[in-house]
Amino acid sequence: MRMVRESELIEYLETKKRIILYGAGMVGGLVKNRLDSNNLGGSIACFAKSVVSGQDTYMGIPVLGLDSLGRLDSDECVLVCALSTTRQEMIRKLEARGLDGYIPVSDELFLDLQEHYLTEQRSQNAGMLSKRFDVIFFSQDN
Repeated sequence: MRMVRESELIEYLETKKRIILYGAGMVGGLVKNRLDSNNLGGSIACFAKSVVSGQDTYMGIPVLGLDSLGRLDSDECVLVCALSTTRQEMIRKLEARGLDGYIPVSDELFLDLQEHYLTEQRSQNAGMLSKRFDVIFFSQDN
């Protein structure tokens, strides 16, 4: 399923009891933030990674290995939270395990989530606005 707007994603996820964020990095952090802002943070079961070393958490949420997810019910959804090249590799890993209830965070969806995040930050930090420029830093270790 392909989505390009935050509103589409939120509307779809409101029907799910459990959300798994596959990708504990920059994109996963942004998605978690937007789910929290739309009152869906309580539905996040965990972050998932292809390889996990020991007990791990990200943003206060447990990080599990992809192998420990098992089968997905119809009321569960995996969001593939990564930029394009890494995202395609992650999708291949999901499909190899027979997990098909996933939604990739497309480049367009990422930009829409980012815009909503920036708008929210501007409204919360009105005294810090500049008419000349906005600065936001994202980093990724890939």
